[in-house]
Amino acid sequence: MLNASDLQDRCQFGFFQANEKVLSAGFFGDEDDDGKDNKFKFTAVSNQPQTITVKIRYSKTTLKRKPLHGKLKITSWNSISNGWDTNGTCQVEDTDGDWTSTCTQNGDGGNYAMTNDGRTTDPTLCSNTLIIVFYVINGASFICLIVVNTIMIKRRCSSKKEEERNDIIGFVYNIALMSFFICYTFFVDKAHSGTYACYAIAGVTYWLLLMCIFIKMFQALDILEPYIAKGFLEKFYKLLVSWPFVIFASLVLSSGLSGAFGIFMTNFYKRDDNLCWIRSDYIVSGVILPMCHLGANAIIFMVLMLAITLGPVYKKEEKKKNKKHEDKEKKKGSPLKKTIFKALSGLTSQLILALPWLMQYLSLYGSSTNIFHYLFVVINGCQGMIQFVLLSLSQVFLNKSSDEKDEEDEEDEEDGESVWDVRF
Repeated sequence: MLNASDLQDRCQFGFFQANEKVLSAGFFGDEDDDGKDNKFKFTAVSNQPQTITVKIRYSKTTLKRKPLHGKLKITSWNSISNGWDTNGTCQVEDTDGDWTSTCTQNGDGGNYAMTNDGRTTDPTLCSNTLIIVFYVINGASFICLIVVNTIMIKRRCSSKKEEERNDIIGFVYNIALMSFFICYTFFVDKAHSGTYACYAIAGVTYWLLLMCIFIKMFQALDILEPYIAKGFLEKFYKLLVSWPFVIFASLVLSSGLSGAFGIFMTNFYKRDDNLCWIRSDYIVSGVILPMCHLGANAIIFMVLMLAITLGPVYKKEEKKKNKKHEDKEKKKGSPLKKTIFKALSGLTSQLILALPWLMQYLSLYGSSTNIFHYLFVVINGCQGMIQFVLLSLSQVFLNKSSDEKDEEDEEDEEDGESVWDVRF
């Protein structure tokens, strides 16, 4: 085994490392009576090319999974150029649980090493452009989240009692997102965090993002509140969207999943490419699980929405409205319009949370930087800015609705009549 530090910079294309060593192989002669090694002598056969064919096998106990960037190859030492041959490489195959390669080299042979035609370090840590984009976007998102939390705290101090639930859940969500950006921005590079701390950072960032996803899943149910009928369903619904239940359930689910993956998938948080992130080649836990939350949540929402709006209670309440009140509803804007606005906001947040996992997977196995590396950095880093934009749009929408509602209340006081109370 050769020392990796003696061979390359971490961002160069080249040797594959396992436990900070380069996987190498060679064959040597027996010792003679003087204790010196006898070198192999290769004798050319007449009318045949001077080639050496060797079969190299590496156990998967040494190298359990293939590299995330590039492809494995075998190279040989060329004594003429006094260096490793960069042109005559051999393909590596996964056979019978081992990494094997059959090489036919024209050199003088003897020493071989496993190489990677891509970087052994994640390209996002090697591209100066990506590094600049990374810090600019993450810094802007962190500032946006500070502004969002400040606005929410200020609004909470002067808000009505019924707004308490959403403010607390939103505040916890933004705190979790801010914690993620602190870990992701300053400690995502193993050179800054250290080897074992890097594994911990990968677990913490995965846990924080899972918790954000679960919080958004429960928050999506909140938009159905205007359509929930009174009775047992309403009591169950209020429990389901109450802030203690949402935070506790999100904490338990995210902790259970991230802990289980770390225990049963020993390499889940060990990428071996200097990036403190999960291994995205675990498709189920690294891609499908975060993405399916979005799809499952959308299906559940649509089913509940149809069941409620097409149900007898909702239809009965709709029929109670007279033409005068219908005119006022058109002026004010129906609960369905508000529901659609909140649904689109929630869908946007969930998309931003889910897409980075897919982009990270699509960026794998390439030999150099590709478009998916840029999409991963941009989408993952802009989550704080998206929250700021959504809060701004929500504030504009709510202010407009509040002004229209005040005008309607004045008209109702003059008429001495009341309308159907829809909680939003």
